[in-house]
Amino acid sequence: ASKTLTDNHDGTYTITLSVTGKSESSSTKSGANILVVLDTSGSMAWNAGGQSTSTESARRIYQAKQAVNALAGTLYGQASENITINMALETFDNTAHGVSEWTTNLNTFRGYVNAISNSPTGGTNWEDALQDANNVTAPNEYPTYVIFVSDGNPTFRNTRGNYYYIDCMDEAKRVLCDKASQAFITVAKDVKFQVEFNPAYVSGYRLVGYENRVMEARDFKDDTKDGGEVGAGAQVTVLYELEMSGSDAGIDLKYQEQNRTLSDAADSDELCTVSVRYKKPNRDESTEEEYVVKDTGRGSSDNFKFASAVAEAALVIRDSEYKENASLEAAMERAKNSAGGDELKKQFAELLKELD
Repeated sequence: ASKTLTDNHDGTYTITLSVTGKSESSSTKSGANILVVLDTSGSMAWNAGGQSTSTESARRIYQAKQAVNALAGTLYGQASENITINMALETFDNTAHGVSEWTTNLNTFRGYVNAISNSPTGGTNWEDALQDANNVTAPNEYPTYVIFVSDGNPTFRNTRGNYYYIDCMDEAKRVLCDKASQAFITVAKDVKFQVEFNPAYVSGYRLVGYENRVMEARDFKDDTKDGGEVGAGAQVTVLYELEMSGSDAGIDLKYQEQNRTLSDAADSDELCTVSVRYKKPNRDESTEEEYVVKDTGRGSSDNFKFASAVAEAALVIRDSEYKENASLEAAMERAKNSAGGDELKKQFAELLKELD
């Protein structure tokens, strides 16, 4: 775990706590089955502006095939002795055309993709394709993910889901490649975090965001209570607003005795203890680890400044009761000044400018 502790100059501090999932080189056995469902309807023969074109490389289907092949290259590039990647392809227009055989070979999968015509025709029957995808039989016990690639203009009954708008190969690379291992290669499941602050340092705290993910303290060790999944290399970051200087949570505490007097552990430079509980992808038993965070100094890195800008923007957009003097303008300025050379962070600052 890593932390940044920053003075808010109003009597409070903000702390960021970050935990990163092990990389895909972990010795833990893992894998993913990826079914790509590709739209081959007539509108995929148009260019990005929705116009007919005789230039094949300008057609949506051509660009979609490039994006899918890039995704495959990224995913198969993660494969190893401990990581199994299987992919399959389905196309659809007026109807779904069936799922190809699952393959662990990049060239075989790309052969499926490259065989698709660059002059597609027909309607956009998402429903038929989705039904096929839901009925697919996975080749192993690893999670199965379905990726729909479409121009988003169904002419049959639509369906719900998560959508990304891709208008260029750079955006396709970001959505389908840069975060692929985090999205599809699970290194831990039913992940839970619990933070205990040392009352010798902290008299009060508030978790910023994650309100819909908070569970009772006693549920942390209850393996019947579901947690989240963490992908390879993914980073989980949380922010707390602190009043620096405990509480009776009904569980055994490290820094306080049952009568709420400070324990011996409180007489230290420990600011808090972060407990992480998780299951390995192929296990049903939980593992618990603890990370001690010490008060080794206070400052603000660019990563912290950007994270706080995101949090401030969210408070304003949600009209949170805790927003006080927060503003999109202040969030935008801090995001811009802390973005450095990161293009995605710069784009976030530009989005806030549009909203302001």
